[in-house]
Amino acid sequence: MILDVGAYRFHYQSLGTVGQPAILFLHGFLGSSEDWLEVMENICQDFHCLAIDLPGHGKTQVSGDDEFFQMEKTAKGISDFLNQLGITKSNLVGYSMGGRLGLYLSLTYPNLFKKSLIESSSPGLKTAEERAARRLRDEKLALDMVQTDFSLFLTKWYELPLFETLKQHPKFSEVFNRRKKNQSAALAKSLRQMGTGVQQSLWESLAQAETTFCFLAGEHDEKFIHIGRRMAKICPKASFHIVPNAGHTTHIENTEAFLNEMTSFFTEN
Repeated sequence: MILDVGAYRFHYQSLGTVGQPAILFLHGFLGSSEDWLEVMENICQDFHCLAIDLPGHGKTQVSGDDEFFQMEKTAKGISDFLNQLGITKSNLVGYSMGGRLGLYLSLTYPNLFKKSLIESSSPGLKTAEERAARRLRDEKLALDMVQTDFSLFLTKWYELPLFETLKQHPKFSEVFNRRKKNQSAALAKSLRQMGTGVQQSLWESLAQAETTFCFLAGEHDEKFIHIGRRMAKICPKASFHIVPNAGHTTHIENTEAFLNEMTSFFTEN
């Protein structure tokens, strides 16, 4: 489905019936709304599920300048997207990059979101020095993306230790082939404009969060277990859970356990 919202022509998936409790799904870097289809198909009898292709990914088109790939502009576009659909209150699920965006949305537009599940993600880097070092790293990645064969770039990307368990999963080839549908130049814009290196830290904002949060990380993802626990301690209304038999991409590596955590969180009072 397509919805024009200002500078954005959002491509999105919609499953379930309008009027049911809404859940907005936000994918990670290199992903698309298709990454959430299996999850959505399992819960669409009870929820109105929406998954957006974020700027630079999938089939979403951006007609404005590069600034419309930034987190602040993207978040405003998504809030307008929900308003155009008549959704005044939604739940949110965000993975990795989509989790960082989901945190920003939940903290900036608290009236729009009842509960937010943040999977394998962070509030950004605390110091200017950390962010500067990350920008240098991300710029190298962006150049590699546009200057080399994209399939080769993806092969190198999934050699990162973060994705070791995903590479061993039976669904990995399916995931890899979905990634190949993206355009490297658009992905590079996304990385440069909404990467962790350019995002302002949200750590100090977590203590004032009005939204109820659930933070998830896979049992083999030590970095994000540590981050998730820290976030849960800071937020006034938050919990942290570990998904067994999974690494960074819990909703793909252990879909059943992810679904159990998600539905329990969204249905409890």
